[in-house]
Amino acid sequence: MFRNYETCLADQNPSAAQPSPLDMAALMMTAMLNDSPFPRRLAVDCVFLRRTLDTNTPEDPFLMLCTHIIRDGRDCIGPFLENIETDCQLWEPNERLAARLAAADEASSPTAGTPS
Repeated sequence: MFRNYETCLADQNPSAAQPSPLDMAALMMTAMLNDSPFPRRLAVDCVFLRRTLDTNTPEDPFLMLCTHIIRDGRDCIGPFLENIETDCQLWEPNERLAARLAAADEASSPTAGTPS
């Protein structure tokens, strides 16, 4: 389970009365990301993403490639950080995300749970 940012700050410096301006900015960004509507356009949920390994680069062997015809197998623009959306204009949801969206739509429909 993930803990919120305020709890982590308190654990790091319990005597601090006020978070620093940098910590406040991080808190505001976390709140904005947590309040965003589902789903987010995360690069990892793109149908064109292909993850693979490259043994020729031992310091970072993980490759994130875009298989869209326009990008032609070049590196995906990402980013691959937690909760940061991609601004890629080629992004489309993969099957796993599409299934989650369909389930969420079905659950939130006004006729959900009523017999037909």
